[in-house]
Amino acid sequence: MVGALPATGAPGILQRRSTYGIQHSDLDFKFWMHGPPPLALARPKRCPGCGVAGHALGGAVALHGHGWVWRSAWGPPAPDRPSEARQIAIRRYRCTGCGAVIRVGPRGLLTRRAYTGSAIAMALVLWCVVGSGADAVRARIEIERVVGATAAGERWSTLLRWARAAAGGGLFGGPPVRVGGTLRARACRGLVALERVRADGGLERISPEQAFFAAHHVGRGTAFG
Repeated sequence: MVGALPATGAPGILQRRSTYGIQHSDLDFKFWMHGPPPLALARPKRCPGCGVAGHALGGAVALHGHGWVWRSAWGPPAPDRPSEARQIAIRRYRCTGCGAVIRVGPRGLLTRRAYTGSAIAMALVLWCVVGSGADAVRARIEIERVVGATAAGERWSTLLRWARAAAGGGLFGGPPVRVGGTLRARACRGLVALERVRADGGLERISPEQAFFAAHHVGRGTAFG
């Protein structure tokens, strides 16, 4: 049974709910595509709000299941597959200690992004490292495969938003890029977190396929480990 909310904590609880984003599980992304995993498997080790153990050894459960919601997970399911407009079930837990509601999903989902981290990583490496044009990246990654005549010659604004977020350190947890240069160059430097999960080479050698899988191993706000 879910514990009662603290009588004086409602404003803080609302703020926490909107701050934590998605807490990442170590369960494989494909595991989540079949539906929400069992509560015990996806439960975070600790509440990101008050730090209480989700399920203390031999003790009570502090993070109780609080339903689940659908979440967009757009992009290619594999590096050699076309993009799909998929939906994935996100588990929700409610902390009996502070009342916070925590959303839990697989690594590869980014907070407030409809596209998966893998799709975004591929797109940015194609644009920043490989040097592909925005139209080519759009044709490879965007789920809307048919572009209207009025938009055919326009720059893909979604790609530019991702580039700005990468340069600001807001995608894969890398530090903000403080140096100047073009947006493409700054976005490339902002992908340093992808480089860290690879054993060889650097960003100048990372391929779109490697970036796709590297994005599965980086994520912000994890409550696991």
